[in-house]
Amino acid sequence: MPRGLRFLASRARARPFRWATALCSVLVVWGAAAASASGQASTWTLKPGPTYHGMCDASAAVAIDSERFAVANDEDNVLRIYHRDRPTEPLMTVDVSTHLEVDPAEPESDIEGACLLDGRIYWITSHGRNKKDKLRESRHRLFCTEVRGKGDSATLVGVGKVYQGLLEALVADARYAKYGLAGAAELAPKKEGGFNIEGLAATPGGQLLVAFRNPQPRGKALIARIDNPKEIIDDGADAKLGDPFELDLSDGGRPLGIRSIEWDTVGNRYWIVGGEYDGGNRFKLFEWSSRTGKQAVAVKTVDFGLLDFNPEAIFLYPGEKGRIQILSDDGTRKVDGKECKKLQDSSAQSFRSAYLESP
Repeated sequence: MPRGLRFLASRARARPFRWATALCSVLVVWGAAAASASGQASTWTLKPGPTYHGMCDASAAVAIDSERFAVANDEDNVLRIYHRDRPTEPLMTVDVSTHLEVDPAEPESDIEGACLLDGRIYWITSHGRNKKDKLRESRHRLFCTEVRGKGDSATLVGVGKVYQGLLEALVADARYAKYGLAGAAELAPKKEGGFNIEGLAATPGGQLLVAFRNPQPRGKALIARIDNPKEIIDDGADAKLGDPFELDLSDGGRPLGIRSIEWDTVGNRYWIVGGEYDGGNRFKLFEWSSRTGKQAVAVKTVDFGLLDFNPEAIFLYPGEKGRIQILSDDGTRKVDGKECKKLQDSSAQSFRSAYLESP
């Protein structure tokens, strides 16, 4: 398999840096299937969904069956399971601190991305420093959980090894040298050129896409591919990386990085929530497939601002067509004059959701 990918054979001779041997290689290597022939995004509408209680900072989520989802809160190391139609306290809470072997002095792992692959849920942390540029070792984790039990009794169990070497693997790989990731990783995540992983998606080929909110090389969203996730978890192997990819999320405004990415097995495309690297409140929804190449297509019918929504996690329920759930990170949303995440009573904490629906 060639290391580079090129999108169109007709352009290959003009480009020394190749991304695939042909358009079909993009399908195989990146797992992106064809969208509409026009490359235009389909029409979707955003509608308010349930509000869930017990936490505020929803940061990553995965559907564990057709009615329930598991969600991470980037302010702690607790995974929670909710019923999609019962906006109450979580059905189950699972503290993964012990499994992650976090630093007791700075235990927050900052879980930011999740995806389902081969019956396991993979989770990834930000790998970023704190807002004062201080190293936080606990934030360097890629790990797995499995669902045990069914229905409202379902829980999550950590399995296999916990990988802590992703940053080192990226820095050591010559293909990623041009991004200056070693220097980026010394900056706070929301500083220009900082380091912040926020998205994780599976490919149909069994790989993982690691999506960055920061840095944004040449105004593009950076994506890395991990080709051996199973071996990392089962055997403690080092990550085998694919070529870096720069995805254009331009929409006429400031460049956007990736806040969440999800593979749609029914629609054969990726759904992406784009956001500004510095925490700005401008968010956009995109579709991405082999047909759109290096340019994701904005879904212009969706305006998160109409709901005062802070989209952080997008996910689909198995087999469901025409409906996608998105969770809002409501940590700074005011509740009786206080930020939600600063409320001492967890029962008073909450996060909102919304549904994307197609005609």
